[in-house]
Amino acid sequence: MLVWSTIEVGCPMCGQRLRVRELGGGFITGQDSDLLMRMQGKHVIQAEINTCSACRYSGFAFDFLERKISDPMVERYFREFVEKLEPESQDLDSNAEPARTPLPHLQYYWSAQLAPLLGLTPKEIGTRMLRAYWCLRLEPSSRLPNDQLDQLDQLYLRQSIAYLRKALRHEKDPTLVYLVAELCRRNGSFVRSKNYFDRLLDSVTHTSQARPATGGNCHEYLIRAAEKLHEAARREDSTAKTMEELLYPVSEGRAGKGRAAEGRAAEGTAPETSDDDSPGRAGTKKNETPKTDKSRKSDGSQ
Repeated sequence: MLVWSTIEVGCPMCGQRLRVRELGGGFITGQDSDLLMRMQGKHVIQAEINTCSACRYSGFAFDFLERKISDPMVERYFREFVEKLEPESQDLDSNAEPARTPLPHLQYYWSAQLAPLLGLTPKEIGTRMLRAYWCLRLEPSSRLPNDQLDQLDQLYLRQSIAYLRKALRHEKDPTLVYLVAELCRRNGSFVRSKNYFDRLLDSVTHTSQARPATGGNCHEYLIRAAEKLHEAARREDSTAKTMEELLYPVSEGRAGKGRAAEGRAAEGTAPETSDDDSPGRAGTKKNETPKTDKSRKSDGSQ
């Protein structure tokens, strides 16, 4: 469950009254390999973005509450930016209507387009484009037609990579290095992905806290994930992955036990029971083939 509060403010560009959201927290259910946290219900990144319905100025609560907007900036916004947003709203999201709030992915895209006006850094632009890319996995954006999703996916992914790579020229944040490496892998840029993963792994001093030699902190689980994803990039595998499947794969012991059980079932013998056998297995009679649930599927990312 996502918790937030709303504050009524005036749009810094046109003065229109609107409510912006300030987030309190939510319940995380997992994480994708490109660092998107999965949540139940409305996602925090969807609630954090706001758009003025009158002039389409978009951004975080900070952009409405605290960012300093001068009169020349307002004039430039209406002279150079508003007209650009109108056709883009139709090209990128055919379901957007002027009378309603656009889909979250489009709100992030609009907010990134204001970079020259607001003086956003490459990391800030890349982060907004990354969130636009993430929103495509979340409803309602995920219900767009597949061909439109593919178009937007490539647009947002390429731009997030471009800006975050620029950010790495001035930063040595190992988490950002990991993120760029994984985004490049998903984009099919395998050589570049391997180079960034090598950069990350080579910089790590393997201690219990996994502290990179370049400074800063990098969670140990990201280092373990990077090793697996580096191998995926070497195989030219660009498929989306989750942290769960990277870090907690089904063990060979469990897999072997399952194969042995299937073999006994085929021979018409009952499986051996043990303390950790499920009630269904423990109750299987001799010469009776245990029932299997063929509808069970493994979890995967969208």
